[in-house]
Amino acid sequence: MNGYTPLFQEIVTSSIWNEDMATRIVWVTMMALADKDGNVQASIAGLAPVARITLKECETAIKILSSPDEYSRSQEEQGRRIIPIEGGWHLVNHKKYRDKAKSRSEYYQNWREQKKKKSPQTPLKEETNSNSNSNSNSATARNSAQQTKCCATNIEFEQEFWPKVPNKIEKGKAREAYLKARKKVSKEIIFSGVDTYRKYEAYRSQQSDYRPLHPSTWLNQERWGDEWKCPEIKQKRTAAEERARLEAEGRL
Repeated sequence: MNGYTPLFQEIVTSSIWNEDMATRIVWVTMMALADKDGNVQASIAGLAPVARITLKECETAIKILSSPDEYSRSQEEQGRRIIPIEGGWHLVNHKKYRDKAKSRSEYYQNWREQKKKKSPQTPLKEETNSNSNSNSNSATARNSAQQTKCCATNIEFEQEFWPKVPNKIEKGKAREAYLKARKKVSKEIIFSGVDTYRKYEAYRSQQSDYRPLHPSTWLNQERWGDEWKCPEIKQKRTAAEERARLEAEGRL
């Protein structure tokens, strides 16, 4: 790229913005095509298709841009925007606006450098690294503690909970449910309900509509808190016992 022409917002309040659409398009196109010295190497026939306008519109636009403008903010060359040179046109105020843009760029660059000098970057970076290391160590310690606790709870499940519960079904789901339950309550609270769980299942197994209550379901539903008094379970008599009972009642 040979150069550029800065485009400032005041273009929309300049007299050029009162011209027709084609003229405004040609003006912006020429600014985009200008080299670092503000020269546009082109012909009207070559410029028109680049600006996406007709040849006639381009001819009119060049005539307007080359004419004096009494309302132009800059009266250099009597307000003309372009002057013809060999092989094209020169943008009259190109250098002024480029220097203006450069001045603004230098101002903001100096402002950023001054702000950078005032910022305590090195201590901040060291403090950030220190905090990062501290957070990392804390996270590692937490993970280690969680893993130790999880391992202990697994042993607790295998050696204490599973041997005591009825209906040893779906052990994997039961283990997951137990680990989840232990995050809510202590093992003493869970175990306080296991005896009721066993009695309940023993009673229910005598019923015609009995369906086993899985350990995982018992845990997920927090059934350790159930208040249930087990009715007396009637044992089935053997045939000999039943005959003896009937004889004693004089019914045989």
